[in-house]
Amino acid sequence: MTTYQPPPWMSEWKSGPSGRLTALNGVGKLRLRSCVILRRDETEGRASVPKYLLQVNYTLEGINGLLAKGGSARKAAAQAAAKSAGGKVESFYFAFGSADAYVIGDFPDNAAAAAVALTVSASGGATVETTVLLTPDEIDKAAETTVKYRPPGS
Repeated sequence: MTTYQPPPWMSEWKSGPSGRLTALNGVGKLRLRSCVILRRDETEGRASVPKYLLQVNYTLEGINGLLAKGGSARKAAAQAAAKSAGGKVESFYFAFGSADAYVIGDFPDNAAAAAVALTVSASGGATVETTVLLTPDEIDKAAETTVKYRPPGS
């Protein structure tokens, strides 16, 4: 059985022998049965945070910076930015095509992912398009959900 390791932004938390998360405070331990920011991956049986795809396009200024310091420096900058927002870069790839780089990251919520995208875009060196990624289990749940909808003109 794999023991859940909380991400760095939950450094004050720990996982007990029962697998339940425990928050440490100045007085003692507080036992939690669930935590809103965690999702359950049914197929893997482990806790996870939401995943996002960030499609990055460099501006002329960003390309000049990339040429000056290299791709490894951009990956390190992305990792530092994600970490500062409570997230983690899972993968980082440069690419040919419609985007210059693709980053898959774990973030605690939409606000954290948006904060990184906004900060990067505001820097002037790149623009970011962010996509929320869904697990197969989430799509299964969506497919099983009954939605009442009336198409336009009907």
